[in-house]
Amino acid sequence: MKHSQRKANDDDIRQRYSDTTMPPPAPKNATRSRRRTNQLRLVLLTAGLLVATCTAEVALQIAPSLLPTSFRERFPPHGIEFFHRGLLDRTKLQEVPLPFGIDAWHGPPPSDLVDIGIAPPRAAALDQRSTPRIVVPADADGMPNSAAMSSPDAVFVGDSFTVFAAQLEPPGLQRRVELAFDKQILNLSVSGLGPDRENFLLQRLGLPKKPKLVVWFFFGGNDITDALWMTVHEGLGVKTYGQLLQDRRAPRLLLPSLIASWFTANANAPLVRQPLAALRTEAQPSLELWLHPDVLRVISVPEPLIAANPGWLRTTTAIRAAHAASKASGAEFLLVYLPCKAQVYLPILKHNPELLHSYASESKLVAIPMASDSAQFAADAVLHRNSIEKLIAAFCNEEHIRYWSARPSLDQAASKGEQLYYSADTHWNTRGQAVVADDLIPHLRSEGLLK
Repeated sequence: MKHSQRKANDDDIRQRYSDTTMPPPAPKNATRSRRRTNQLRLVLLTAGLLVATCTAEVALQIAPSLLPTSFRERFPPHGIEFFHRGLLDRTKLQEVPLPFGIDAWHGPPPSDLVDIGIAPPRAAALDQRSTPRIVVPADADGMPNSAAMSSPDAVFVGDSFTVFAAQLEPPGLQRRVELAFDKQILNLSVSGLGPDRENFLLQRLGLPKKPKLVVWFFFGGNDITDALWMTVHEGLGVKTYGQLLQDRRAPRLLLPSLIASWFTANANAPLVRQPLAALRTEAQPSLELWLHPDVLRVISVPEPLIAANPGWLRTTTAIRAAHAASKASGAEFLLVYLPCKAQVYLPILKHNPELLHSYASESKLVAIPMASDSAQFAADAVLHRNSIEKLIAAFCNEEHIRYWSARPSLDQAASKGEQLYYSADTHWNTRGQAVVADDLIPHLRSEGLLK
């Protein structure tokens, strides 16, 4: 009897264990139902993703400002095609697409020499110590103005040097002139422009407002080479901005391009493999400076070679046209010569021909001749540093164009050990602008300009 009871208990335990671990097979209808539920979930998820993707794409198309600035800047100039489709195809090569798409600048000083690899990253910190933040405004056209002006007293025209002259914090050259004369100045400057496009902006946006004075800031670093590139592009048959930038046009589908950008680098290849050593001055040995190789190479050639350059002819043609148009509009015209960093500091650098030669050797302007011997190149650079200024001064004299050079003011201040240009950038700093303003303002008064 005990044996029978034990067997019955074992059978009961075995049955319960079997019931919990091996459920009976589900009916076929239940399996089919679960499969359909999973398929429906997948379809709904896919549809949701498609709707979200399409919604995001439509939102970006309607409001391109939602795109990160860093992404828009991948498509020159300044991603304006995201906002104005077809604008580049409608803009002639010698013109400027308007609006230009430049935003206001609120941040540390520029550091273009770090961007191209000439200066090490630590060089930018040197500039930020003295100038932690600068503020440059931007109007609806992308010009560096705080507000629209219907009747400005004067118009400033130039490239990036004149853009930074418009800085509000710390006050730049333009602000100092405005305060000295209690006048309004319309700034029509854009980085990277050459004389042709500067003349276009003056005649399109400046002269119709009937200013009393036009100040054309001529930069001795690359204005002539910018004009040369215009001639080269024309020779290649380029007629519009769209053709010029055909390989870098803004994409039609924004969201896929934005996602793809997360996995691709956005940096241009550096100009050099590794940063170059800093240059130092005799007057202030602790001051570290870096120079742009292209600019250094350009200013090391004698006057006859510059005068024979097609860019020089194009430059003088544009200035002559701007002067004539200003005169016809009833405005006085003054050309102000702005020297580059190398032109100011070359005579007072510590003697290091090999380092100077290594800078110029990194230039991509290989068509411009330079001495292979480092000592000879250094001597040529110092000797010919003012060749462009001499040519432009002689041209203005022949054309009866008012002329004033900022070089003597900057030379004198640099010889005393003052830092007038950023260490890690090609542009002048606030002190350099103040030095020029202190001498330009008396000149404007003595000439009866901006009364």
